[in-house]
Amino acid sequence: MTHMFTDDPSSNRSGMRVVGLVDFQHSRPLGNEHAHKLFDMVKVEMRDKNKDYPDSINDYFGCVPGQVDGNKITVKKVIWEIPEKS
Repeated sequence: MTHMFTDDPSSNRSGMRVVGLVDFQHSRPLGNEHAHKLFDMVKVEMRDKNKDYPDSINDYFGCVPGQVDGNKITVKKVIWEIPEKS
């Protein structure tokens, strides 16, 4: 993650930072669920829908499921700087 954009100076992403990284660990080698269904469970939204541009990460809230499909899929927040919805 540290060197994700260093080899592509034309990408113009030098100021980007990763604020959310979720690891889904399945109990079966080929997975227990389709990736798109897991990605849809991770929610990040703007707090103020009328605001055009965010000022900081605090203008968002997000949530990640604690577990999926009973205990067959473990969900781990590797990086999560996004404020939880209160």
